Amino acid sequence: MGNVTGRRSMAVLVEALSVIVQNRTIEEKYAGGMAAYRADCPNGSFCNDEYLSCVLFTMPFDVGQFVQPLMKRGFRFVEDGQAQEIVVVDQHDGPTAPCRWLKVGDHPDGFRYAALASDLGDRVAKPQGWTLERSLTIEGRKVSHETLDGMRWLRTEGSKEIYWDEERQKEMEIVGPSDHLGPLERYRRQLVTRHGDGVRPLWSVSPNGRVVALGRRRVREIADLQARWPMIGIVIGPIIDGDRGALVSPLKKIGRGNRLPRAQRLAMWKLSRPARVAD
Repeated sequence: MGNVTGRRSMAVLVEALSVIVQNRTIEEKYAGGMAAYRADCPNGSFCNDEYLSCVLFTMPFDVGQFVQPLMKRGFRFVEDGQAQEIVVVDQHDGPTAPCRWLKVGDHPDGFRYAALASDLGDRVAKPQGWTLERSLTIEGRKVSHETLDGMRWLRTEGSKEIYWDEERQKEMEIVGPSDHLGPLERYRRQLVTRHGDGVRPLWSVSPNGRVVALGRRRVREIADLQARWPMIGIVIGPIIDGDRGALVSPLKKIGRGNRLPRAQRLAMWKLSRPARVAD
């Protein structure tokens, strides 16, 4: 369950902002127990040892989005200045509130880890596929909304958002859900993740089958076009001559049974065929 060896681990990895809960608390208070808790983890960073479970985030906002539902389930967070059943650990500064049952240490290999106060061993549970070279320990840092707004989004890789950090002149991974994004930006990123962000010939197709050539545009512009005209479908021209184009359904469908109108569906299909798509 997230361990890196077949032996019992006695600590969990700490990176960026780590939300740590005792396993016994999860079994007592989370419907479905540990299996459900792990399945509900919003990213691929879950790991646990015999006693503790940990989920990693890079943005304080995402920590709040994860912790609040736990509190609604009865998990106690910070009371009278002390972390109770949930503790958030900052990779650099340690627990964000004093916690009697947790101890954080530095591993000889160069990362931080945490365990019950009475049991800080050197065997550490880490997320599936974790490596120090590509870890948040080496590459990551906490990110506020203001900092993120100053970066340029590049792409999505699984549960990670990849941004260009102009200050450090390098790519940066943001781990966690994109709940801080508006619906239009989330849609834009879905389009780019699916179709790339190259400059491609685009056509719009109205519900009555009318086709309008939109010229060569970046794929990310499709989101803005459909925000203005939510009933148009978009046909993306091929990268290689003779290849099949891609189809983007309208944001608002008005056909019977929520399907596209027949004229719109046929026009989009014909445009996407290799023989009909050209610059």
